[in-house]
Order: sequence, then C-alpha cells, then structure tokens
Amino acid sequence: MAALKLLEMQRHSLLMYTSCGWFFDELSGLETVQVLQYAGRSLQLAGELGGDSLEPGFLERLERAASNLPEHRDGRDIYEKFVRPAMLDLQKVGAHYAVSSLFEKYEDRTELFAYEVRRDDFRLLHSGESRLAVGRATIASLVTRESEAVTFGVLHLGDHNVSGGIRGFRGEEAYHAAVGEIAGVFQGGNLPESLRAVDRIFGGNAYSLKFLFRDHLRKVLRMLLETSEGEALSAYRRIYELNAPLMRFLSDVGYPIPRSFFLAAELAIGAGLRRAFEAEEPDLERIRRLLEEAAFSGIPLDEKGLAYALAKTVEGMAQRLRVIPSDLSRLRHLDAVVEMGRALPFPVTFWKTQNLFYGMLQSDYPKFLQWAADGDASAAAWVRQFTSLGEKLSIRVAQE
Repeated sequence: MAALKLLEMQRHSLLMYTSCGWFFDELSGLETVQVLQYAGRSLQLAGELGGDSLEPGFLERLERAASNLPEHRDGRDIYEKFVRPAMLDLQKVGAHYAVSSLFEKYEDRTELFAYEVRRDDFRLLHSGESRLAVGRATIASLVTRESEAVTFGVLHLGDHNVSGGIRGFRGEEAYHAAVGEIAGVFQGGNLPESLRAVDRIFGGNAYSLKFLFRDHLRKVLRMLLETSEGEALSAYRRIYELNAPLMRFLSDVGYPIPRSFFLAAELAIGAGLRRAFEAEEPDLERIRRLLEEAAFSGIPLDEKGLAYALAKTVEGMAQRLRVIPSDLSRLRHLDAVVEMGRALPFPVTFWKTQNLFYGMLQSDYPKFLQWAADGDASAAAWVRQFTSLGEKLSIRVAQE
C-alpha cells in the first residue's frame, strides 16, 4: 500500500507540471487551480506516508504569488479556497456516499470515481417528509488499495436541510446501539432530538449537502429545486390567471400594468412555453395561445432558451420518425412543429434535424417514392408530406 501511495504521489507531482497550468494571466484561473490541486494531492499523500509536513513551506512560497483579483489576494488564499476543500480522504468519500444515499439508490457494491463502496448494512427510514439513512460500509481506494470501515447517519428534514455524521466502525455492538438510538427518536417523531443524537454519536464529523461531489450536488439540487420551483410557479400561475382579464383590459386602455402582475405573467407564460416546447409531442394550440398572450401583454421571452428547447424537441421527434419512418401521423406532426418554429418571433436552428432528414432522404425516401409510383396511396401521401417537411427545413426533395 505504501508503494502504491508513493507511485500515486509521483504521478501527481508530474501532473503538477502540466504546461498549460503555468501559462496564465490570473493565479485563480481554472488551469492554475488544477495544477495546485495536483500539488495538494502530492502533499496530502506525503503527509499520510509519515514524512515531515511539506505543506507549510509550500504555502509560504505560494503567499508570494499575488492574484490580480483583490478578493483572492495571493496563492495561499487561493489554495485555502479551492484546493484544500477539494482534498479527499476515505471518510469524505463515505460522507458523500451517506448524504447521496438519501437521494439515489445504490447497489451493495458501488464505484464512486476512484473509490469503491461496499455496503454492509443500510436502512432508510421515513417520518412524514423527513428521512433518515443509517448504515455501515467499507470505503476503498481503487488506486492505493487502502480501505476503512465506517458507520454513518444522515437526516434530511426537507429542502436543502441535510445533517449527518460519519465515524470509523467500532464493532457490531456499538453500531447497533447507535442505529437503535437514532432510529428510535426519529421514528418517535422527535426531529430536534434526532439531530442531537446524530451530533452526539458522530461528534465533530458532521456533514451536509456541501460535502457532495460537485456533479452529484448539482443533480441533487436540481431534484430539490424541481419541487420548490414547481410550487412557486404554480403560485405565480394562479396570480396570473386570476388577474389576466384585468391585465388585458389595462393593456387595451393603455394603462400601465402593475409590476407584480407583469412579473407573475412573465414567469407563468415563460414556464408554460418552456414545458410546451420540451414536451415529447408539443401541443401546437397551447403554444400559439401562450405566444398570443405574451404578445398581447408585452411579455419578454427567453428567446435563446426557448429556441434551444424547441430545437432539441424537434430533433427527438425526427429521431423517433427515423426509427419508424412509415409513421405518417408522426411525420405530419413533425412538419407542423417545424412550421410553427419557423413562424416564431425569434430564430430556431434545426441543423441536427436537417442532418436526420437528409439521412432519411438517402435511405427511406427512394423506397416510398417507388411505392408511390406503383400506386400505393399511403406512400404517395408520405412522399407529399416528406417533401413539405423538406421545404421547411430548406432541403430540396427531388421527385424523379
């Protein structure tokens, strides 16, 4: 294990000299922070191997390098902000696993980047909207082969409120006693005491959502925001629908619409359009109605966001059509959606759909054209609709 750590330390020492990290105009830039993280990992491994700590001398040298940005001061400050928090050890990996287990299902054996988690016991308990995850697992590095058995307990009290702890495994008896104590007060509905029990059992090793790996944190936050944002948008939609007739009247007589009404309308219509554009099979009548409401009330639209959403939806429709090219109703709907997209008050780029259409033009169109020539009425209807779609995508379909 020591030999593997030495090799890993050498690898990060080499990575530290990655050339792009040393050609910079600002010390806090992405590339420079990355090479500092390589250096930090080398220092971390050196410390674990029992040598004299090299970090103090390294930080003294970094302190001499000034940042161009006052808020970052110097290299030492940048190291403390961006490098030290990124350092991982087995317990931090275990903390990530414990917190994320509240939001995703794991198998008994899971790989997390360069680590493996072998779960020995896991229990997920519910009390109203709150959840408690308790368990024990063995965290192992796939690089250095070091491992540690840990126990954990994490409470989710709703929204972003997550609190938990982790400690080394102290035997079956201590583990079952800890689980029994935390689970008992939690299932009794005493959330404050549950928090105190977690703090008492795990001491100072407390963790929250902030300890999730960055990609997982974004995923969890999206999940949490989806519910909260949905509730907020529903409230704005109710406000808008209640006051929409009044807003139309005010607009008609040239009287200024109150800012609160205007913001509610902007959020409600914008969110409605985005959902309609992102639907697998867009409702064209609903989209037209929302666009008319936005135009009548003078609501600004997120043109770039909506254009991107519609382009992705049309691309998905074209991909499904290519799987079953004979689906005439799907072809008609795609044609209608593209036509609507071309009529929007902002440009939408359909280049990926154009590529898919061209592929069908080469592979599927000749067959349908031949069947139409042989007297197949449905094939003839397909050729006409396909040609119509080609015109809207600015691709000429020759009918020879």
